[in-house]
Amino acid sequence: NSKGVIGLQFNKDITSPRWNRDPEVLEYQDLLKKYASDVDPSNSTGASGYIVAQLMAHVLREAGNELTRDNVRRLASNLKNPRIAMLLPGVKLENSPSDLFATASLQPVRFNGTDLDPIGPALSTK
Repeated sequence: NSKGVIGLQFNKDITSPRWNRDPEVLEYQDLLKKYASDVDPSNSTGASGYIVAQLMAHVLREAGNELTRDNVRRLASNLKNPRIAMLLPGVKLENSPSDLFATASLQPVRFNGTDLDPIGPALSTK
């Protein structure tokens, strides 16, 4: 009944055959097997957490030895499209102190009855 429904997505669906050979998906699945074998790989909450953890690691790497609250906050509120695994092609993360929402674009998708098909390019959310 939901065939044809259109939505917006930011991450690769690890249950989709489209991504079953994708290196980023394979790395995520290996991480689950090694460190979180009780997590259901089809649960998208795990993938979302993986993306957020990578983003936090990016900010901490950028901070280097200056791990002050002000520096971490400054870096986290000035993202300029860092490369984060498991994001769909074209999905960008960007923000500023006046616009803290980090998702700068999302991929339109249509449910074909079994999988989500991308519809055109990612759309800006800014």
